[in-house]
Amino acid sequence: MSRCSRWPAALSAFAISHRFVSRSKPGAAGAIGAADVARSKPDGYTFLVVWPDPLISVVATTKTAYQPDQDFRFMTKIAANGFVLLASPSIKPNSLQELIAEARAASAPLAYASFGPGSLPQLVMQTVSRQTGAKFLDVAYKGSGPAINDVISGQLPPCFAAPMQAGPLVADGRLKALAVTGPQRSKLLPQVPTFKEAGVDSFLTGNGTWIALVAPAGMPPGVEAKMSQVVRNAIADNDIMRYLEGLGFDPLGNSPAEATTEFAEEYAQVTRQIREMGISSR
Repeated sequence: MSRCSRWPAALSAFAISHRFVSRSKPGAAGAIGAADVARSKPDGYTFLVVWPDPLISVVATTKTAYQPDQDFRFMTKIAANGFVLLASPSIKPNSLQELIAEARAASAPLAYASFGPGSLPQLVMQTVSRQTGAKFLDVAYKGSGPAINDVISGQLPPCFAAPMQAGPLVADGRLKALAVTGPQRSKLLPQVPTFKEAGVDSFLTGNGTWIALVAPAGMPPGVEAKMSQVVRNAIADNDIMRYLEGLGFDPLGNSPAEATTEFAEEYAQVTRQIREMGISSR
C-alpha cells in the first residue's frame, strides 16, 4: 500500500552492503507476496518486509494460503508510526469531536475512505462509531493516493494517510488533520492530537501501525539470530534512524522474541474485534 511505498530506501545502504535484492510483489493487500515467502525454503535467503494488513486483517477477512502465526518468524519490527485522519477544508469540523458531532446529527452516515475490509481506517472508524454512536459509511479505495485526491477535491469528507503524506498537504492548507492513531503524536504533525487525546481510546486507535521483517517458519536458529542482529544494527545506524524519522516513523529494532510477543497480542486483539464488528469480504 502507498503508506509503505518509500520506506525500503531507508535500508538501501544496508541492502547494498549485504548484497540484498529487493523484489516487490503487490496484490491482495500484500497477501500474494506473503504467500510467496511462506512457501519459500527457510534457508535465510528469503524474507518479507511487511506491514500489519497481510498478517492480520487480510487473514481475518479473506481466505489466504498461509497462517501468519504458524508460517512466519519475526526477525524484528523495523519502525512504527500513526495514521492521520484528514479532512477537506470545505467541511466544518476542525477536530475529531466535531466530526463525530456532525456524523451524529446527520440524517445519513458520513462517508470516509478505507482500503477495504479489515483495513486500519475501517477498523478505526468502526471503533469510533461503536464508542460514540456516530454513523459512518465505508468507501473502499485501492490506496491513500486516490482517497486523498477525492478529499482534496471535496468529493469525500475524511480519509487516512501516513504522516509523511499528510504533512505537506496540511502545511499548505489543502487538507486539515483531525487526529492521529498510535500511542503518541506524530513528530511530523506535533499539533495534531491522538485519538485518545480526542476522547476515543481503544486498542485499535492506540496501536498505530508498523513495518517488520519476517522469515518463513523453520529457519535454523543460528541463521535467525544472525539476520535479526544484522538488521537491528542497521536500524540503529544514525543515518537510517534520521531517514526513518524524517518519514514520520519511530525506529524500533526489537528482538525476535519481543516482536513475536507483540504480534501475538495484536493478532488476537484485532482478529477478535474484526469478527465482533462483522467485517468480512468472504
